[in-house]
Amino acid sequence: MNWLSLLIEPLPYFYLSPSVALAFPLSDGVYYVIQGGSNAITNPFHRTATNHQQDYAIDIVKLNWAGNRAAGVYPHELSSYAIYEETIYSPCRGEVIEAVDGVPNNPIGDAGHSPSNHIVIRCQGVRVTLAHLTSGSLLIQKGQLLEKGQPIGKVGNAGQTSEPHLHIDAVRDSTDADLATEPIPITFDGRVLSLNSVVMR
Repeated sequence: MNWLSLLIEPLPYFYLSPSVALAFPLSDGVYYVIQGGSNAITNPFHRTATNHQQDYAIDIVKLNWAGNRAAGVYPHELSSYAIYEETIYSPCRGEVIEAVDGVPNNPIGDAGHSPSNHIVIRCQGVRVTLAHLTSGSLLIQKGQLLEKGQPIGKVGNAGQTSEPHLHIDAVRDSTDADLATEPIPITFDGRVLSLNSVVMR
């Protein structure tokens, strides 16, 4: 690690790697980043994992009319969470290279396990993963070509997650095994998101 990375690493909005520009994959509401950014303070689960593919991953929830992510204090019903079954839209024009469905939603508070229902899209030289979709909600299939903004599924609580949210990350699209695991930062509509970022759509 060089001196420049030591200076920049603590700053959640700055990246040493070039980013990929995507469209925000959710619509019609106020969304809140519960994990994201370039350091372990703002993005602890992803940045401390042994697999560095998700170093720049972002986890997103939706806020309800009261500014809370759920109706009540940590309710046990999935439907109480504002983002549950929210429609997800393709963040870019590309090809579906992976589509996994059929994993049941976890009960609230159960951290679950991998894999989750997810979609991987090849676009702009990266592979974008959108995860924790609800079972049976995928509207696409492997090999399908997508347009940016096309509905692709709905948010759920399947996989390694204890409450409904949307996980999104990007890695370099490469046949080289080392390059294919290189995490790529994401900007949404030209904006870098980190912990506590709010997006209004």
